[in-house]
Amino acid sequence: MKLKFLFLTILSLTLYSVNVFAQEHSAKPEYLEAIINASKNANNATQKANANAAKIAAEEADAILKSAKEAYEKNQDNKSAKKRVEEAESNATTANTTYQTANHAANAAQTEADSAKSAETKAKALETISQTPNELLSIISLCKTDIENKNKRIDSLEIIAKKKKEQDSVIILKNKKIAELEGQMDFVDRCMVNLANRWLFMPFNKAEIEEAKKFFDKIYSSQLKEKYSIVQELIDSYESAYIEFQIVLREAQEDGKRKSNFPSHKQEYKTCYKNKIENMKYYQKYYKQSWNIKYLNKKIDEALNLLNNHPNFMADFSKLIDTDEYVESECRKQMQK
Repeated sequence: MKLKFLFLTILSLTLYSVNVFAQEHSAKPEYLEAIINASKNANNATQKANANAAKIAAEEADAILKSAKEAYEKNQDNKSAKKRVEEAESNATTANTTYQTANHAANAAQTEADSAKSAETKAKALETISQTPNELLSIISLCKTDIENKNKRIDSLEIIAKKKKEQDSVIILKNKKIAELEGQMDFVDRCMVNLANRWLFMPFNKAEIEEAKKFFDKIYSSQLKEKYSIVQELIDSYESAYIEFQIVLREAQEDGKRKSNFPSHKQEYKTCYKNKIENMKYYQKYYKQSWNIKYLNKKIDEALNLLNNHPNFMADFSKLIDTDEYVESECRKQMQK
């Protein structure tokens, strides 16, 4: 047992000397670290070995004590056996004390080893962390670039949105102006329709009818033109209808039967010219319609009234015959055909 203790003690001193030597001669960091770690591990192993040896010694002392007690119990009068028991008890007590001390040292060494291992783990973690910033900086740089690109994109989109908003505002203003102009144009168009229609209430005049056609052509709205196309149609047919009516009046005024006193002649005259008036193109198509040439309808009513009263009063169309130079010229042309 003494040899075991001596061997372990020499091993501990040797490792301690090596550790001191390395520190005094400034060994390189990597070698120094290896030597220190080896020294720590050796000390730890020594402490454990001392504890184990002490435990074995204590067990052996207990065995000797047990054997001595058994011998003493067999022969209590034997002084030698009694002495052996006392020595065994003393040795057992010493061995147990040594074991307790060695075990405590071993536990302390284990605690130190655990602390060293924890420090090593922390050192590695710190080393890992020390290498991490470069990677993080790279990632942060990429993220920063991506954010800058997105910010530029957002700025670009904001500019586009602003321009679009401005354009939309301009379009809204223009549409509003267009709506106002269209409203004004609608008012003007209706005025044009009324102006053109006005000549349908007035005596036929070639120049004014041509002017009415121009007013109608100036109407902007195609829908309004379509809606009041009957006005244009009546204006366009006014001249031909009026000339046809004037021809019938002239024929009736110049017919010899108008002045005849024979009832049969009067009736024939009346029937003949009523039929001629009622067979006119204008009469057939427009006379009884809501849209018509008001002035011409009025003159036709007067002529029919004269014919209806003819058997009692001789019809005289002189007041209805238009003496306008252009009308007379057109009537002569038609009557000569």
